[in-house]
Amino acid sequence: VDQAARFGISTEGAILYCTLEPCKWCFKQLIQAGIKEIYFEEAYESGNKKFDLYWRKIMESHEGITVFQQISVPAEELEMVIDALRGCASRNMPATSPDDFGELSTDQLAEIVGLSSEQRDEQAEKSES
Repeated sequence: VDQAARFGISTEGAILYCTLEPCKWCFKQLIQAGIKEIYFEEAYESGNKKFDLYWRKIMESHEGITVFQQISVPAEELEMVIDALRGCASRNMPATSPDDFGELSTDQLAEIVGLSSEQRDEQAEKSES
């Protein structure tokens, strides 16, 4: 979310998949970013169950969020992701370092995330105003 903001990429209406349920501070940031659906694997537990339940009720009923749901990732899919992160994916792509690529221009980043030049310019104009 922070990187999208930094590069002027809108997250309005986006869907978030994460491993841990957002804490109250992250949840507030997600609302501000326009995230509409939140899916998480593990419930957040601060050690204060009353506090956690209070915030979970707010998160589940907030008008800006259309879906706030705990999900289960099947073991087979989880293993596939772990293999990919280890560099053992079926495509056998070697792991890379950010140093391998140097600095990315805004045009290169827009191309990576699939923005057309018109969309990139529109996002840049929004971030300038």
